[in-house]
Amino acid sequence: MRAQNYIFIVVFIFLNNFSFAQESEKVFGVYEPIKKGEKVYVFEEKCALKAQANLSSKTLMEIPLGEALTLETDYLIKESLRVTNPPFIKVQFRGKTGYVRSSSLAFEKLVYEKEETSFLFQLNSPKDTIHKITIKEVYANKTVLNEVKEPLPAESFSIYLSDNKGLTDVEKLLIIDFYAEACGMNGGIAYYSWSPSKLALIANLVALFDADVYAKEEKLIFPTDEGGKDGTVLFYSETHELVDEATEWMNKTVVTRTYQWKDGALLPSFDAPAETE
Repeated sequence: MRAQNYIFIVVFIFLNNFSFAQESEKVFGVYEPIKKGEKVYVFEEKCALKAQANLSSKTLMEIPLGEALTLETDYLIKESLRVTNPPFIKVQFRGKTGYVRSSSLAFEKLVYEKEETSFLFQLNSPKDTIHKITIKEVYANKTVLNEVKEPLPAESFSIYLSDNKGLTDVEKLLIIDFYAEACGMNGGIAYYSWSPSKLALIANLVALFDADVYAKEEKLIFPTDEGGKDGTVLFYSETHELVDEATEWMNKTVVTRTYQWKDGALLPSFDAPAETE
């Protein structure tokens, strides 16, 4: 078996066993607009639905925070200096068609009904050279309890809520699963812990596959995962690197570290251990 075929098979098995991607979740792309007929959401406390695409036109109605709007045109979730949304986007809401400011829209909304909580997501500043995501935690569809902005190290991603995987002092996990669309580009997963009014990054993990010569993926094993233990979070990283194709020489490196989970956070705070042979 040729070395490059071997590493491909090893990586495929590794990713299949350790990937957290949720196939049923929506995939968002920084350079792929949300299409006409799909939903976006109000990101501000209220949003004016205008009769025409300007502020001086008649206000048809005020739309509350978090309400779903149907797009009447395409919408970019991430603007650039070269490609931007028009100042107003044509939408439909409860039978009325009008225009809302493009800067007041979220591209996704997740709902946790038990706590009357929803999460709104926005990613559209043309000034950020690094992709950043803004997350708003909203209570009872009207009160913003929390707002955080974090780097997003990918151009395509999914967002979903998970149970707390056995972590104490945490209600849910908010997970951003980001995908590498080409060899050498970072993919991976970001975990946020959430309890009402408290949203915090646990760790940002990497998955990387570079042609037939290098592959790496990091994983967290939580208390309720297979191999997990109460009160701890295990970091696991596996790397495959082709050294010499002719002799089928490939290095495999495994790195592990055990973190304690105490008072709703990792102890010590997350730092992926450096690889050693």
